[in-house]
Amino acid sequence: MHEKVHYQVNGEEQITTQNPLSAEDIMRRAGASAAIDVDHLDSYLLEHVDGTKYERIIDTVAIREGDKFIAIHQGATPVA
Repeated sequence: MHEKVHYQVNGEEQITTQNPLSAEDIMRRAGASAAIDVDHLDSYLLEHVDGTKYERIIDTVAIREGDKFIAIHQGATPVA
């Protein structure tokens, strides 16, 4: 059994025992609670502390205890 790793996505606490994960897995797991539209994953992940940028959803991310990620939307922004 793997150890639990605590991390954040867009300020929302997450826990996993699977590590590493793909950027897509991290965003899908965080989902709506972290303001991520899992039906349109046109975002990339930025690791808040060291600035590592995971630009492709297939990128492998080795998550460290306490990591803080920001999902940055790259697609078109809807206009009201």
